[in-house]
Amino acid sequence: MKASFFISKKILRGSKSDYSRNIVAISVGTIAICVAVMLLSVFIVLGFKHEVERKVVGFIGHVRVLPITSNESLESPPLSLKPESLFLLAKDKHVVSLSGYAYKGGIIKTPDMIEGVVLYGIGSDFNTSCFSGEFVKGSFPAFNDTVLNDSVVISKVLANKLLLDVNDRISMYFMREDKPSIRRFVIAGIYESGFSTYDKLYVVGDINHVRKLNGWNNDEVTGYQVFLKSSKNTDDYVDYANSFLDYSSMAFPYYKINQQVFDWLNLQDTNVILLITLMAVVCAITVISIMIIIIIEKSSMIGVLKALGMDNRSVRIVFMTKSFYLSALGVIIGDVLAISLSLMQKYFSIIKLSQESYYMSTVPVEINVAAIIAVNISALLLCLLASAIPSSMIGRISPFSAIQSE
Repeated sequence: MKASFFISKKILRGSKSDYSRNIVAISVGTIAICVAVMLLSVFIVLGFKHEVERKVVGFIGHVRVLPITSNESLESPPLSLKPESLFLLAKDKHVVSLSGYAYKGGIIKTPDMIEGVVLYGIGSDFNTSCFSGEFVKGSFPAFNDTVLNDSVVISKVLANKLLLDVNDRISMYFMREDKPSIRRFVIAGIYESGFSTYDKLYVVGDINHVRKLNGWNNDEVTGYQVFLKSSKNTDDYVDYANSFLDYSSMAFPYYKINQQVFDWLNLQDTNVILLITLMAVVCAITVISIMIIIIIEKSSMIGVLKALGMDNRSVRIVFMTKSFYLSALGVIIGDVLAISLSLMQKYFSIIKLSQESYYMSTVPVEINVAAIIAVNISALLLCLLASAIPSSMIGRISPFSAIQSE
């Protein structure tokens, strides 16, 4: 065994043939590109998932508690949970915040334009940290449960469309008991989440305005949103909440509230699997080509080794080891290429996207160590298995014929 590895190390220095050297170099480059494509596809999908999840959770929380009859429409029936249920919802160790919210559809009217929007009412217990990186101008107003606050936050999309800015006053019209009702607000801040579903629609304001417009009591809301320490705790918390909530309400995870978006993300997983499979086939074909070229070029050496008493298994190990080293070189180059391109995209945003179509303006990437290890190990094992196929040619090489041909 030691002799096989020693001989393999010696022949790694190269070939006498420029043609075979070039073919081997191209093959190593092909493996590097395949590994880089595999990693980049995984990094991009992970980046998409992380960014979309962050934007969705920032608006709706990890979990929403809704009335059983609710479909998250603008005219959903109010929900009022018992104090003991609220206590149990908030006491779980994974909970960061629990807050009520309420919706009311309305129209913003300016001297030149009108736009249909939704007043997204929140209270003093709302977790404003989710907006910390989204603000373009102004700040988030401090809502008080006892004093009605006329400050609102609108999106950059609405601000540009309606020609509005921070500190501007706006009028919103609502239907109340079949009669129009008007509320006047002051714009305290402008945000840009990049999630067009929310940016085109929501105006964030005081929940007490919505309660008054709907004729609700101070403890009635459209639903409750729960922010957790990590998305990984979402399913466990949903099971925990539904274990004690009564028949009138139910907890839903964020990916069920926006199921269409997450179904689209799951579809990208299928595309990545197909791409990785294609790259794996290319890698296997490349390794087989490398092995065939090396075996043909070194056929005389194979004859000498057999004549000196080395069995077929030991000779195969010589060439499979060389193939493995070349494959490992290609994998390392692929890693460096993928990580370098990912870092360039992450910090310089080279590749742009249509924000309306993809929910973000640049291609997101998330470099994941576990993905790198998994792709590397899989690629090396695949290359090793692929090299075993052409190595069977060694058993059919006659020592006499190989030496004589030289």
